[in-house]
Amino acid sequence: MAITPGAGTNIASDDVGGVQYQRVKIAFGADGVAADAHGDNPFPVIERGIPTYFFSTTMAAGAAAKIYMDIFNATGSGKVAKLRGLYVVSNSAAVVGVSVQWTLARTSAVGTSGTTLTAGVADLTDPAIPTQVTARHAPTGGATTGGALFDFWNTSEETLPMNALGSITNWCILAPGVTPITFRENQGIKLTHVTSTTAGSWMVTAAITLE
Repeated sequence: MAITPGAGTNIASDDVGGVQYQRVKIAFGADGVAADAHGDNPFPVIERGIPTYFFSTTMAAGAAAKIYMDIFNATGSGKVAKLRGLYVVSNSAAVVGVSVQWTLARTSAVGTSGTTLTAGVADLTDPAIPTQVTARHAPTGGATTGGALFDFWNTSEETLPMNALGSITNWCILAPGVTPITFRENQGIKLTHVTSTTAGSWMVTAAITLE
């Protein structure tokens, strides 16, 4: 900006409590380029979420007190895990269905045996999930209850609307101002099929973030 000595030039400012603050306009672009930001040319924002990982079981028949999934964040991960999504999907088979109770609880020990679940990653540029963060379907040992979180119900009766709605419901409680269910090192969670019935089959998918 060329400024004539002794004459100066006009600069936009804002009076804040008797102090003048200079007003400036935001521009963006590559080196040597300055594009004004406006409604038709908004300031670019790069969306970058928190590394997110998914665990899913296969379809499997229910049973009384069956642990459908446990996830454990063992010591040494260096991460804090937060539950962001929890889906319980019915196969909607033609059965004489019943209401099914599920319990989500904390765990203080890793599950043992059962079927190990491999984590999927939302963004392939994110780091691999730490080996200390693991999940299983139907563990037969460990997964010691460390405190109740909440229960919910759905139904294996395919003719009822809840059978379909329950399959697309995120049973994880997420709302503005609500802290996600968090499990730090040496903590975990498990989802248990409580009801004593084998009617219907279910697949469970959980989404977690690691921070």
